[in-house]
Amino acid sequence: VECLVGCEATVLDTDGRLDATDAILDRADVVYAAYHGRQFTREEYVESVLSMLGNPAVDVWAHPFDYAARQGFEITDAERDGILDRLRETGVYFELNMRRPTRVVPRSLLGTVATVPGYDLHDLSNWQGLGAGVDPDDRS
Repeated sequence: VECLVGCEATVLDTDGRLDATDAILDRADVVYAAYHGRQFTREEYVESVLSMLGNPAVDVWAHPFDYAARQGFEITDAERDGILDRLRETGVYFELNMRRPTRVVPRSLLGTVATVPGYDLHDLSNWQGLGAGVDPDDRS
């Protein structure tokens, strides 16, 4: 059995910098980058995502598009496609979050990028009611 050490780091700015120290990032086998707390405009958010995906420390984009949904941002198809292109270029994984399914990316496009399931479990009670990580109403 191989155990990996990982961390979830918060994206700080439009340059895609993370709140984890270099010492932590260097020791982590897997680094998830997520959006928590900091306020971005819609344009800053898109710029930040594109930059974060180019950060060599990042392995997985955690809770993709969740921040945009919580803020009520409308991500255009062109912006979404640009982000998916950047994912393909960099090889960063797109987390299929089982607790908060993405509704921004249709299933047909998810097959074009590397994905990894994520459960975002904070305690055992979160196991109940896990979904499939995609919008159940999306038939594309």
